[in-house]
Amino acid sequence: MRGILQSREIWATDVLTMNDEKELLYGHGMAATIVAERGTDGLPLYVVSRIADLEDVRDVWKQWCTHLACFSVSFEIESQWTKYADMGRGFALGFDSVNLETSCHSMDAVLFPVVYHVPSQEDMIKECLRRVTEIWKKYPLNQESRSLYLTAAIRRLVTLIITLKHPTWTEEQEWRILVVQTHEDEQAKFKRYFQQGNRCYFRLPLCTPGTLKQIILGSENPSEIPTILEFAQESGFPDVQVTRYSSA
Repeated sequence: MRGILQSREIWATDVLTMNDEKELLYGHGMAATIVAERGTDGLPLYVVSRIADLEDVRDVWKQWCTHLACFSVSFEIESQWTKYADMGRGFALGFDSVNLETSCHSMDAVLFPVVYHVPSQEDMIKECLRRVTEIWKKYPLNQESRSLYLTAAIRRLVTLIITLKHPTWTEEQEWRILVVQTHEDEQAKFKRYFQQGNRCYFRLPLCTPGTLKQIILGSENPSEIPTILEFAQESGFPDVQVTRYSSA
């Protein structure tokens, strides 16, 4: 906590080093099923008629620095404290959603809700494929342009997978910040930092007095509220509230 308040940064993790690969498998499986659909004439419905296997999808992501930071809409979700806050011994940070979105926009990052509703997930994938197919049919392209267009379309579809999660996890009410930049970008806003072997992070300057509104201590956190409040104020967060989570 002290490091976050003093640096005013949160870290976004490389999507290729996410802890739970099942998240990628779920969205990939749904997309693969939809792109394979055929019409009554037996022909593919979409110009993208096949999505590569998961390892090839990883190769697509490797062409870019694709990083995520994850949030929840509520701090009153017991499973979040259990899984991500050291069994209640950790803490949570509460952000002003409007100011956070504004800050993300200023640095070309995207703040979005994770989608758990299966029909909505299917509609998102199909709408993406429909638009790609309509443009393909509307504008004549030479062979090189067709190849580039399909590559870009697949990259867009692969990125869409990041927004999907199995409905089993609906309770988490997750939001994510997505940051994407090329490896060769000399004007890149974010430097790559490595910890824990090859795990790569971006440091996002998003924990500011305008965005951070609340610090919530876990029920088993030994810190005292006045101590944390004093430190927050000394660190330049005069209006932050400090509370303690208590499970029902």
